[in-house]
Amino acid sequence: MLESPPTKPVAPVLPCLLQGRFVRLEPLAEHHREGLAALHAGAGERIFLNSPFPGSFKNYFNTALSSCKADVHVPFVVRRQKDDAFIGMTRLFDIFPNNRGLEIGWTWYQPNF
Repeated sequence: MLESPPTKPVAPVLPCLLQGRFVRLEPLAEHHREGLAALHAGAGERIFLNSPFPGSFKNYFNTALSSCKADVHVPFVVRRQKDDAFIGMTRLFDIFPNNRGLEIGWTWYQPNF
């Protein structure tokens, strides 16, 4: 009988700060609510929330915040580096650590960005 090679443990996908030259992705937290709500309201009908949770921004935010769990949903706030302006949100979801796979989606940006 052939033995399978030992597998390396797979690290969980956890919320973390991701920084680039122009933008920063911060793990979603309650203190982001007001700034994101203002950003969303200021864009009016021009923002499309790509989400299976229809309804208001409040519902979208509450669902995103309550779904934060390693290897399940990891939502991020997108901010501009130079002035910390809110740009929008994005999320890692349908995370399958053993297959090293995940989806990126439920992303929205204020159209001016």
